[in-house]
Amino acid sequence: MDEQDKRAERMIKLTIFLCSLLILLKAGQAVLSRYEKPEEFWLHEVMASMALWGKELYLPALLTEESEENKAGFLMEKAALFLGWKTDQETRPYVEDEYTRQELIEAGRGGSLSAIRKENDQAASEKEEKKTQEKEEQGSQSKVNINDTQKPTDTESQKEETKSDTSEKRTQQFPRVAALASAEKKMSGEELLRTYFVVDPVTEADTSLFSFEKLAGPDLSVSASEDGEIQILLYHTHSQESFCDSVKNDADTSIVGVGTYLSKLLEEKGYQVLHLTDTFDLIGGKIDRNQAYTNARKKLENILAENPSIQVILDIHRDGVPENKRLVTEIDGRPTAQLMFFNGLSYKRSAGQLSGLPNPYIQENLAFSFQAEYLCDYFYPSLSRCIYLKAYRYNLDLLPRSMLVEVGAQTNTVEEAKNAMIPLADILHKLLQGT
Repeated sequence: MDEQDKRAERMIKLTIFLCSLLILLKAGQAVLSRYEKPEEFWLHEVMASMALWGKELYLPALLTEESEENKAGFLMEKAALFLGWKTDQETRPYVEDEYTRQELIEAGRGGSLSAIRKENDQAASEKEEKKTQEKEEQGSQSKVNINDTQKPTDTESQKEETKSDTSEKRTQQFPRVAALASAEKKMSGEELLRTYFVVDPVTEADTSLFSFEKLAGPDLSVSASEDGEIQILLYHTHSQESFCDSVKNDADTSIVGVGTYLSKLLEEKGYQVLHLTDTFDLIGGKIDRNQAYTNARKKLENILAENPSIQVILDIHRDGVPENKRLVTEIDGRPTAQLMFFNGLSYKRSAGQLSGLPNPYIQENLAFSFQAEYLCDYFYPSLSRCIYLKAYRYNLDLLPRSMLVEVGAQTNTVEEAKNAMIPLADILHKLLQGT
């Protein structure tokens, strides 16, 4: 070990020592603040607080094989948070009202997707023109056998055929996403990332995760339910999220009611669904999202342990946008809130891999979102905004088929949000039945 390495090692040890002192000071300060008289606190309270701070903030970095540079950066960042040199708002996974996200989304989706949509529209137009031309040729050939008083009028039949084509496209047996591969097969990971995903500024995406084979290849179909065993677990980390016309204390007009409707639609398609309506973000009658993901995780782990048949987890949210922005489109004549799929990468640009938040299913999670996004673009253009990638894991590590979906925003109506569940249920069905 040369002199430079020794110096670096000494710096790391000194950093750990200083951070340990900060833990003691912060633990003591936190405990003392709970009591009117300092002598009232107990020794085990101090020890418990020390253990909690150490476990949550420092041990993840110290017990991994990350580079010393990453460890030092992680520790120094936490020290800065303790001392108040910077706020931890950007690091908290429960922050949902990031108005800058909308600007990123609108600017972040590349032109490739637009080209694909344009190509699909052009193909449909050419098909329709060909049909019209064939009809005209057939009409001209039989014209000599038709009296002037018996001119055929096939306007209504054309309308019915067009309607039939649209219906057939929605209900046809749809091949798995990998079989649809065309231009995307040739896309690099960077191109796929730019086309389908938007990366939050606090995180960084490894392009090796984004090959078309890895995203479109996995078969996401689920096995049939035996004796009514639960297949899908649906819940809401942020149960108190509401819409512009939600009624206070009426869960049916909140994101929970949207989840209830999605559960109903999925059950109608033959799935066994458990819908949790627990209020993970409501503490003492007040909205508190500081521990919402932690609170939800405890309940989810218990349910999964009791129900090993569960193969899919869906966390349904609604987004936050500027008040002058409405995320609405029209599908089958219905005003419909737009969707956004959301993934956590457990990787922060400033700290590297978040070893304290491991997720062995990142690749599978991405495939689930990507295939859903791909089918949205094929069957319901304009329904999905993008797949948004952020630094943490959002409990998506519990199962390979875990998905977080943002349904509209606070500026949407309840009706628009519930209408969005109709195409979402259809997309999920197409993925989970494996056709």
